[in-house]
Amino acid sequence: MTVVTSRPPNCLLNLSVWDANPKVIETLAERGALVHQTKLLHSYPHCWRHKTPIIFRATAQWFIGMDKVGHGGHTLRARANQAVDSTEFFPSGGVHALRP
Repeated sequence: MTVVTSRPPNCLLNLSVWDANPKVIETLAERGALVHQTKLLHSYPHCWRHKTPIIFRATAQWFIGMDKVGHGGHTLRARANQAVDSTEFFPSGGVHALRP
């Protein structure tokens, strides 16, 4: 029986994704869980500044409804805009980072 946990095997701890890839394949093969292996040549997104491959990671996310009417009959967006209006920005153009 295989138990799946959120913690990777010790052999993968503190490795970059590039160093971990061959070890993942090796570990799967050792456990009889590797179904197939092949190398593919494909385009991959790269950082415009560093010219290095971009690694996408799954992360926990949450979202909030900005336009749902809440307590007091106002939306969170309206309350946030009121807070922006009552804030003094230095430099004054900083308000545009919050409201275009």
